[in-house]
Amino acid sequence: MSTRIEGRKIEILRWKVIKNVLQQSACKSNSQGSFSNHNVDMMSESERKNVFEKFLHSKETAITLLYLDGSTQLRENVDINIKKKSNTVKVKPDSRHTQVSGIFMRCGIDPEEENRDVLYIPKHARDVTIQGQIKEFLKDFIKSGGMKVCYGAKDLLIVLLKFLDNTEYCQQYLLDSNVCDPLVAEWLLNPDKSTSTFQQMLMDHNIKRKSLSIEHLGDHSTSDDMDMLLELIHRQFKILSSNNLMQLFMKIETKLTPVLAMMDTRKIKVSTDTMLKFSNILQKKMESLEEKAHKIVGHSFSISSPAQIRQVIFEELKLHTRLAGHTKLAKTAVNHQLSTSESVLTHLSDLHPLPAVILEYRQVQKLKSTYIDGMMGAVVDGYLWTHWDQTSAATGRLSSHSPNIQAIPKTASSITISHTAKECIMGYTGTEGKTVDIYARDSFVSHEGWSFLSADFQQIELRLLAHLANDSTLLQLFNRHCEKDIFKELTAQWLQKLPDEVTSIEREQTKRIVYSVMYGAGKEKLAEYLKITPSDAKNIIDSFLVSFPAVSHFSRKCIEFCRQKGYTESIFKRRRRITNICHPSPPLRAQAERKAVNFCVQGSAADICKAAMLQVENTLQQHSELQVRLLVQIHDELLFEIPDELLSRAGAVIKSVMEDRDSLCSGFVQLKVPLRVSLYAGKTWGHMTPLQ
Repeated sequence: MSTRIEGRKIEILRWKVIKNVLQQSACKSNSQGSFSNHNVDMMSESERKNVFEKFLHSKETAITLLYLDGSTQLRENVDINIKKKSNTVKVKPDSRHTQVSGIFMRCGIDPEEENRDVLYIPKHARDVTIQGQIKEFLKDFIKSGGMKVCYGAKDLLIVLLKFLDNTEYCQQYLLDSNVCDPLVAEWLLNPDKSTSTFQQMLMDHNIKRKSLSIEHLGDHSTSDDMDMLLELIHRQFKILSSNNLMQLFMKIETKLTPVLAMMDTRKIKVSTDTMLKFSNILQKKMESLEEKAHKIVGHSFSISSPAQIRQVIFEELKLHTRLAGHTKLAKTAVNHQLSTSESVLTHLSDLHPLPAVILEYRQVQKLKSTYIDGMMGAVVDGYLWTHWDQTSAATGRLSSHSPNIQAIPKTASSITISHTAKECIMGYTGTEGKTVDIYARDSFVSHEGWSFLSADFQQIELRLLAHLANDSTLLQLFNRHCEKDIFKELTAQWLQKLPDEVTSIEREQTKRIVYSVMYGAGKEKLAEYLKITPSDAKNIIDSFLVSFPAVSHFSRKCIEFCRQKGYTESIFKRRRRITNICHPSPPLRAQAERKAVNFCVQGSAADICKAAMLQVENTLQQHSELQVRLLVQIHDELLFEIPDELLSRAGAVIKSVMEDRDSLCSGFVQLKVPLRVSLYAGKTWGHMTPLQ
């Protein structure tokens, strides 16, 4: 009974919002309008046609979603007295899209605008004729020339996609849309700042807001919020322009939002049988490792408890006392006890077998809990969706969440099957003592008659380093040997031997050295990876920099630029302010210097990858017969699903677009190195082979 009453309260409040917003708008525009005159569902056909026409020709329009609980994207429902249960299940991120009541639109604040009314479009009209007219209007409105402004534009676009049946025709409309998002603009201006609420943005830009409560709609309503939304974006435009960021905002970030909205709605097929089999194998492996740990120390303890591990390793075995020299182990932030972190256990692994067993247990546990069981928990009816975040990474990279599909390991985890485990593992038919390679990505499968296609930029960060450093040797390597193994060629150049004489170990070492130098990892990190002394690691780094002097020159130049300006920037002029770049503390200053160089390269890679997503999606919309679906972006890799018979044709189109450096970088920079893309195809994401 109480639930019904609460639901009724929400319904009354929602209609109060709609009525007050529209009535207030009518009063402001000195018209004789009323609630029915502005609600599309309650207009006559001629009135509807006239108001649609006015909005189609509006120079700018503020838009916000109205939710079933009476809140909007601009105004949270903070004051209604509806009882909240403490044990409420966390709402899934996409469920908000199903709780939309309708859309508010308001014409711009330009005094030349003839009509400044607010329009309310319900999600469900009172009859199918009106619903059809609304759909046609929204299609025309999306592609109309006027600027649209929405706080949280991706959510709006997802709602529009679903409202318009998410057809390819509708998707093309969305790609042509021009919906500016203050959230994205604010992130570009200050990428290290956490996501701002609409209220916080108004405060930051000195735009006064009277009330936060939707109970006070008679005084200050959503129509005022939308006026302030337009004022906010104009103030942001001025700052973006003064910081040389307007082109990046309009040509890349704003255009990318509809692509991400479409990707949010595309589901990926998952094999739960594969997940269950992997989960069983990993569970038995964890039990086997825990039993092994107990045998090593002669008694049982919880291998997943840091406190009990600390008791065994430091108090019973006293492994820290066996370390040579004056090696200092890390301590916990709380209580300053000796840590049981990965780095500490790695230091102790040569002294006793237990640390290695614990490390392996943690790796298996992480794989099981996060990438197998965790993903399985997000599966609905055999499918999985992820959610793309455009503004979470200061480097400009995209991230995914709920679940984080980008973090799923690409490489296999080798698990040895014991005799006892073999009997208990569902779906395992191999023999004991054999190793099973678990590819977490194998759980993701293509539809019957379709295949996955991966398009992967090759050495994009190294190529950008060559461009940024303007190193003649590196530039020649990329331009002369564009189809060869660049790291093998680089190794041969550095070690002064023929490429065919380069071993796989030398190639891998060179790769590690390059990225250590590129990101300022330092001699200690390189020494740890190559298992050599820091002194030897320093000699290797120095030798490499002698062969490629422009690399160190680029780093110095990048750091000096940052010291003078206070920020660093990418090839598309993306900016990031770097604190501590002039700090008197050497460790803090060194960390800031690494961050400055890292952003130049990684931010530039993010620029190109985003440009590639835009170009590919736009090109594929023009080749709708190829039926390509862009599903996932993993930084420098794009994952598609394509019908088998169209795989080669589609792959050729995708590769051509992604390798067209002039088109990708048009208006921003003339790239000095070619871009190379490798294509791989397969029925599962974990097992893909080169596509010829």
